[in-house]
Amino acid sequence: MPSETYPNSVLLKRALANIRGGDVIMLHLGIRSRHDPLAPVLAPLIQGLKDRGLCFATLAPAAP
Repeated sequence: MPSETYPNSVLLKRALANIRGGDVIMLHLGIRSRHDPLAPVLAPLIQGLKDRGLCFATLAPAAP
C-alpha cells in the first residue's frame, strides 16, 4: 500500500471507521513500499478506539 495512494491520514480514518469490538488488529509498522511509516499513527489509532469505548486485551498463547 504505497503512501501516495494511501496516506496515513486515510489509513487512520478507515481503521477508526471499520474496527469493531472483538476484532483482532495486526499492523506492520513499517514496510519498504511506504515512504511514511505507520508507527506514528498508532497512538492516535489507540486513542480513537478508546474514545469509542473499545478496550484492548492480549491474546492467549496457542495451545501446544
